[in-house]
Amino acid sequence: MSGPRFSSAVLVTIALISYPATAHAADPSAPRQLPVTVCDFASVDPRVLAAAEAVAGEVYRGAGVDIEWAESGCIAGPLGLYVNLVAVEKENVHLAELLVGFAESGGLTATVFYNRIDLLARRHRKKPAIVLGYVIAHELGHLLLPPHSHSATGIMRATLNLEVSTRALRVSFTPEQAELIAGRIAGTSAVVATH
Repeated sequence: MSGPRFSSAVLVTIALISYPATAHAADPSAPRQLPVTVCDFASVDPRVLAAAEAVAGEVYRGAGVDIEWAESGCIAGPLGLYVNLVAVEKENVHLAELLVGFAESGGLTATVFYNRIDLLARRHRKKPAIVLGYVIAHELGHLLLPPHSHSATGIMRATLNLEVSTRALRVSFTPEQAELIAGRIAGTSAVVATH
């Protein structure tokens, strides 16, 4: 895996890419399977990581996708998408302070800054696992959707409003985004208007 280059930054959110996944189910109405390997370079508490994967998984189940989570040292992990959980050093001044993730357009890897998520979640009295789960879901969305896929509502908003209640924070893909993701995973070209 080569190191990702910065493509865009967003306040308290994320940005990224396209992934040519293949279908794993013969039945088109069956949930699509999406293999995702989490590379935990930030030493996230395993309970927090498991809860975050459950949150992200729920977002994708709402779009008809089942994520097959794997954790590895990521030296030679399985095929699929990758999420690198890292801690960004304060000396990295070229990163916007509220940037919590990034990726390279056309790649397979999303990078998430866990220490920033943890700090922001605690500052806004949210569970870090919930915020991490939504950030992972958003970043994976960039990997599966066309470039510039931010939307006015849902998980693909350019910003995550941590001022609202946890119940109001619950987000999902728009129907159009869900259709594009299902088409991408199935290896078909669904033509749908996006924002």
